[in-house]
Amino acid sequence: NKKIIMNENGLDIISTLCRSSENELSYLACGVIANISEFQENQIRMVEEGIIHHLQYAMLPKFTSVNRESIRAFANLSAAKENIVPIANSGALTNLIEALQSPDALTRRFA
Repeated sequence: NKKIIMNENGLDIISTLCRSSENELSYLACGVIANISEFQENQIRMVEEGIIHHLQYAMLPKFTSVNRESIRAFANLSAAKENIVPIANSGALTNLIEALQSPDALTRRFA
């Protein structure tokens, strides 16, 4: 399914949903993005297609669950060495460093 979603241009739809003002929808969309980003073949393509911007938006102070899933996606995406510079240049590191102080243990773990 992770490969199918990418091949069927599902990332565009899911990216939009992760920016939803409805926290549950944003949480679920960020979770799907994090799951898709576990598949190594998707990691570079996701960054090339602009997922970083959407994940940064989701990391803004919202609910812990939304933050956690967006940070988990960043953790997965950073496994591809080609993504390290784009992630660093995006400005996301500030939020990721702040996440290390989160009261939520899973958020700290993924950060």
